[in-house]
Amino acid sequence: MDIEAFIRAEIDANEAWALACSVPPVEGQDLVSGGVHWQWVRGPEETPIPVPRMPPDDTELPLAEYGTLVWLATKETWPVEDPEGETVEVTGGYSAGIHDLDLAAAASIARYDPARVLAGVATKRALLELVLADQNANGGKNSDAWNQVMRLLALEYRDRPEYRKAWAPR
Repeated sequence: MDIEAFIRAEIDANEAWALACSVPPVEGQDLVSGGVHWQWVRGPEETPIPVPRMPPDDTELPLAEYGTLVWLATKETWPVEDPEGETVEVTGGYSAGIHDLDLAAAASIARYDPARVLAGVATKRALLELVLADQNANGGKNSDAWNQVMRLLALEYRDRPEYRKAWAPR
């Protein structure tokens, strides 16, 4: 496998996982093409739990006090019919019963939601097309910029078994 095929396979895998997490909780509803946005919620009313924009230091408390249940849910809602025949809006729930989750971990999970991953997929594909256009403009030869961008795109996936150490940026 060459570096281009490797990068494309990893980008495709990121997209597939993000799309798999963007399936509405209601059958028959369309997939959220741009990906869903995750948030942490508490209680049956699904009160959003704010998480910080920056990682906390060691003195901050965990996301919820010990024994408090929190759920990972989407910010997006979908209309469903309840048992009484009323239409209500529901979020997609992804986890239930997480106790005492560390604030940094909770914030990271919410920050890297499927919508963000799909935006990253689009950006990486655009960069890949840009460097491939550069390669074509050079008569099929790899320029220094091509080599460096391809190596940088592959670097994120260096923990994968298919990654080759020879692809490391120089």
